[in-house]
Amino acid sequence: MKQRQTGLGAIAAIILGAVGPITFLVVNAIVEKKDQISPETAGWSAFGMAFAGMIVGSLIGMMLPFVRRLGYSVTPFDFAVPGVTSISVDLHKYGYAAKGASVILYRNAALRRHLAAAGIEAPTPFILAHSFDGYSTNVPVADLTGGKALVALAYEGRPIPPDHGGPARLLVPHLYFWKSAKWLSGLQFTQRDEPGFWELRGYHIYGDPWREQRFTGD
Repeated sequence: MKQRQTGLGAIAAIILGAVGPITFLVVNAIVEKKDQISPETAGWSAFGMAFAGMIVGSLIGMMLPFVRRLGYSVTPFDFAVPGVTSISVDLHKYGYAAKGASVILYRNAALRRHLAAAGIEAPTPFILAHSFDGYSTNVPVADLTGGKALVALAYEGRPIPPDHGGPARLLVPHLYFWKSAKWLSGLQFTQRDEPGFWELRGYHIYGDPWREQRFTGD
């Protein structure tokens, strides 16, 4: 496995010369190939820090934490790079997932608020969370927004270990914890409240612990 090397010095000079007072977005498009596991994200960190943040869009980026745990050397590409503020992944394009299965991760809750400020709304009222092990669970969008839930990548500054659902775990603290899917691979918008793994096996479709909604009919 190797990574592509690019002379960022010349590119940086060109981009800095083009950035002006009305610039709101700079895009660095990198074609990923099977033998090129990491874009030059770290080299662009200074741009992210200087110009209000950087978005990393990559499907292979979802796999790299596992590659790192296998002992391979992986160039920093994610929230370990200071300039990265969010990561977006179109699973339906490159991951052979259902249409609409996309993920966006934010460095912190404060940055996530920009989504609402921009007037972006969810296309459907429900989410089906998918995990790398085939697990799934359903959650209404209303229970994931407004600071009620998050996708956790780290705890006390350290990556979440696999035993606790890392590298990415959905955390919905006000519902029973089978709704907090471990090893998260995607969030799929659905038109109806589609039952997930345990819901199909008799667990409650919503799962409110305060109303003791453990099983269907509770």
